[in-house]
Amino acid sequence: EEEEEEEEEEEENVVIDEDNENNREEVRRPHSYVGVSDPPVSKILKEIKEAIKVSNEKNVQAHIGLSSQEVQHLTMEAARFFLFQMEKNGNAPIPRALYTEAMAKIMKGKKVRNVASYILPRAQLRLLDYLGLELKEVQRVTSQVEQSKSKSAETTSTTSFILRSAQPIDARVKFVDKHIPKTKKMWRGLVVAISSIIQVNGGTMEESALFRALGRFGMRASYNGKGPGLGKWSNDFECKHCEIIPKLVSRRVLLRDKITAASGNDFTYQYELGEGALEHFSQEHSKQFVKEMMHSYKEELQPNIGP
Repeated sequence: EEEEEEEEEEEENVVIDEDNENNREEVRRPHSYVGVSDPPVSKILKEIKEAIKVSNEKNVQAHIGLSSQEVQHLTMEAARFFLFQMEKNGNAPIPRALYTEAMAKIMKGKKVRNVASYILPRAQLRLLDYLGLELKEVQRVTSQVEQSKSKSAETTSTTSFILRSAQPIDARVKFVDKHIPKTKKMWRGLVVAISSIIQVNGGTMEESALFRALGRFGMRASYNGKGPGLGKWSNDFECKHCEIIPKLVSRRVLLRDKITAASGNDFTYQYELGEGALEHFSQEHSKQFVKEMMHSYKEELQPNIGP
């Protein structure tokens, strides 16, 4: 059994090209997928079905008071809401309060208690069944700076939703990614790279250190747009350098806080990962991603030595 597990780990980041059975070529996954495991779809499905049962028991008024046609209509509207918000805001986390408000408007004045909670697992099931998307509820991340400020004050926990693919990685690479614009692929890779840099640095990073690290990749990062060479990183990348970090902050991939500089005479900014990073990233992902990238660079930099 241990040997089988080791073989599975070795094959985890390899895609098999089955188009040509006579030449089954092993193709390395794109770097942004390195270290990413296939989503546990059966587990996700089981949890959603269990959530529907619990919802029926907790939200009796909605379960009894809504007809099957109303439930189906509300489920479709809820799924549309999440898809629309994902497209509108670049897949930034969607606050639960915004979803609850939208469901109240869809009800058009009909009073049914906890209708948003009742419909939610049904919308999750529909998105998974029809589109292969996991709608995951996550806790809003509080930065270290915010935590230190609110130690004495009572804080209320809020949640948001993120949409992410539940398709197997190899299927995404082979069938889905070829239809994705190159700009979106580059953005995904950049998000993973920046997130990994911060993660391997201990989870936080000062702005100057982060920008120096990005400079080693040939990217002159900026937050306010000042400085030379802050145009597009590449013709295939839609975002200017000065827009990258603000976009990641607005989508809560990164959290940005003002802190006192080490000198004590000035201030700087500190970055850490927010809940928006979960759509692209995990701790296991970062370790494997960095390891793979360093291995690739080493191969590229080695001189071509003949036999």
